[in-house]
Amino acid sequence: MSDPILQSNQSSAVVATVNASTTKNPWVYNETERLTVPHSLQLLPVDNTSGSTTANASCEFAVAKNGFAQGMWLRVDGTLGNHQYVQSGNNAPDTFSAYGFLDLIEEVTLSTSGRIVEKLTKHQIFARYSSLPASRRDLIIQDLHCSRESTAITTFQEQYIWLPFYFYRDPHRYGILTTFEEPHHVSVKWSDLSIVGMNSPFKENGTIQTGVARAQPAISKAQLMVHYRILDEAHLNQVVSKNYGDGMLSRMVGVSKRELPVVDTALATGTATTNFGSSKDAKAFIEAQVIPSKTTRVDIKETDAIRCMYIMVTTDDRSVYQTKNSKNFAIIEHVKLTFNNTVVMDVPASFLNVYGSSWDFMRSGPEAHEGDTTPGAMKRIVRIDLGHGLDHRLDNVVALRELSNPTVEVTYKPLHRDNVSVNKINGSEHTVHVIYETATFLSCSADTGRVQLSIST
Repeated sequence: MSDPILQSNQSSAVVATVNASTTKNPWVYNETERLTVPHSLQLLPVDNTSGSTTANASCEFAVAKNGFAQGMWLRVDGTLGNHQYVQSGNNAPDTFSAYGFLDLIEEVTLSTSGRIVEKLTKHQIFARYSSLPASRRDLIIQDLHCSRESTAITTFQEQYIWLPFYFYRDPHRYGILTTFEEPHHVSVKWSDLSIVGMNSPFKENGTIQTGVARAQPAISKAQLMVHYRILDEAHLNQVVSKNYGDGMLSRMVGVSKRELPVVDTALATGTATTNFGSSKDAKAFIEAQVIPSKTTRVDIKETDAIRCMYIMVTTDDRSVYQTKNSKNFAIIEHVKLTFNNTVVMDVPASFLNVYGSSWDFMRSGPEAHEGDTTPGAMKRIVRIDLGHGLDHRLDNVVALRELSNPTVEVTYKPLHRDNVSVNKINGSEHTVHVIYETATFLSCSADTGRVQLSIST
């Protein structure tokens, strides 16, 4: 057996467990049905129990015991500072980052009794957004960018940030039974809150200003909104009996993991040594410095069993005069994936955007990013499916544990500060992210309600 993936899978506990189970084989005909019993729906806001909502701070929310927790959102109120944000127009003084309101957070963590169940950075959250069906994906992104009837805002109220923890794929099967399991907590690490970039000249209190730092955005209130489904006592007892009757409930869930980001500085081929007569001349010089594509290698260090991977290249390039490129995504041109010094794939990113997330074309799955209305940043996330492309269920896993020299080579076009495919004069820092959807077993003890991740490799 010379195939590196099959060789690695031979020593994987996750794969061995799947092979020993009675899981359906997609090449064998089988059909099952599930009946949903009558139940109650509740969206419950939860205030933070500790911490604060200031820049770079953290706060924690306790998930109430109230039935099956099926979904979670952050509800935030606050201000964007003294400068007017205009949604469109050539003279817009402020510009949202590519993440929109998601940029308010740095990472979120779901934990129980001090054990981390899943930690999601904003990049991992954004990656999961990108794999949603096109209609749902676009609505979420538009909402995060404040695409409402008003074209100018200085405050935001009841802005919701969806937290796609592991149970989002099938919340009925994987939702947290809060009345039975150990208490869960969600902790939020806030970013520097600089979700809005500033163009120059800009408007402050109706007057054109230059060279003045904008006021720091602030969050006045934050809550965790939890979606619950509540069963009556008879049906709840039946669920507990069938799931926990043998003393332990073990479920295969998809937890997000990531490699350590690789930082790459893409320098320009020329520098400005003269004083330009106008900003137009300076801009023309900058745009003339066409930068060749960069190739960055990421050595895979994670050992989990993975179902797919996302690749993105981000930049936090900021300029005094233009911030359209602040916290944006570079254009990925080519991806090469190598296991055991064997090339698994070596294809353009455009191929993966169209075909790589839905290998079985007659079934619905994560829809292609080309030709739809998805915002530009979302189109620049490349997803490589190692299964058939249906992300709501387990279609295949690849065990990274025993792979030799697994690497990803990413070729991308560095971004210019004016959001064109050239770099600014003094170069800008780009970060390559490789993110995984893993296959992991989550177990819960019937005696104590203790929840923990068991095997993941």
